[in-house]
Amino acid sequence: MKPQEQPNWRLNAAATLDLLRQYQKALFDVTTQALALRLTLEENDSTFHTRYAKHLQDSQSGELGKANSLMLHLLEKNAGQLRDDPFWKD
Repeated sequence: MKPQEQPNWRLNAAATLDLLRQYQKALFDVTTQALALRLTLEENDSTFHTRYAKHLQDSQSGELGKANSLMLHLLEKNAGQLRDDPFWKD
């Protein structure tokens, strides 16, 4: 029987950091674009704050909010399993 190869944790960690770097770049781009758009709209629309608050609440409680909660749960679960946290054992 052939012994199982041990995963190279350094390569796995580096790949994870690469993904996080790409995510951070995308998040920064979206954040700066959204901020610029919000500031532009604030200057031109007196009802912006009311409508913005409603749309923000709708987004957070809708499908986008559910997807975000699921993503955070999966990230926490995977991190817990990597740390051998007994809470996250399947």
